[in-house]
Amino acid sequence: MTLAIVLADHDPAAADGSRFSIKTSFGVSGYPSDKDVISGRITPAGAVEAGCESKTFMRYHFDEKFGKTIYGAVCYRMQRNLDLELELGFGYTDLEMEITQVGTGITVEPCQVESQFKYDTVRDSEFRIFTIRPGVNLRASSAARYAPYLILGLDIMMVRGRANLDFGVPEVQQLGPDTYVAIADEPLVLDGSQTVMGLDVGSGLEFRLAPAVSIAFGLAYTFEFQKVFKDFNGVVSSASTPTAAAIDYHFNGMNVANIGALVSLTFHL
Repeated sequence: MTLAIVLADHDPAAADGSRFSIKTSFGVSGYPSDKDVISGRITPAGAVEAGCESKTFMRYHFDEKFGKTIYGAVCYRMQRNLDLELELGFGYTDLEMEITQVGTGITVEPCQVESQFKYDTVRDSEFRIFTIRPGVNLRASSAARYAPYLILGLDIMMVRGRANLDFGVPEVQQLGPDTYVAIADEPLVLDGSQTVMGLDVGSGLEFRLAPAVSIAFGLAYTFEFQKVFKDFNGVVSSASTPTAAAIDYHFNGMNVANIGALVSLTFHL
């Protein structure tokens, strides 16, 4: 997430002789859309007795995500021919996204079922990322009031997610001479967390506002080493309906790779 990408804070000519500094950053980031989560196929209750070969399955889609980040770090600067700064930071990102959910029916006579049944889009899910980030900031030493910089960081990201979804449980029913498949809406509750690793790289420009204060503006990209929640069954809560909790799900995982922009304010000690 750009979460943990922190804009370098470099102490230009270190006129105040400082080596340690404290940095706080605020940023926004965009995440790509994920591929669908697809449930296993369910044979409706009573289908065998009715002579039906009907099956249904659910499809969920995590749309493009938007993140808001706050980050803080303690930095230590080493000035030689190159201005090198080490930092250890902690970040928090709140993700905003929508989850679309659609059910699909596959039917063989004599059962009848709608080919698709839609549910309300979920907009109140809670996905958050806590990040621990050791990083390095680099720039050419200069006495100028502004200077470009490069950043590199290792992101240890603890992703927490919770969402209340709908799950369509099918059942064969008889209405007069007709046999059809009815869908009962039952809960699918996601509640879980996972820790993943990433690497962020970026660049920007820092301005010295005063001998002890500087501000930086930058862009950065976070690469993920693995996606989150590939084991989707591992985040399905026991609060879900037994059918939804017992079935298998196929998911390539949730993206945490992103591009983001940050504004950082640094206080040189």
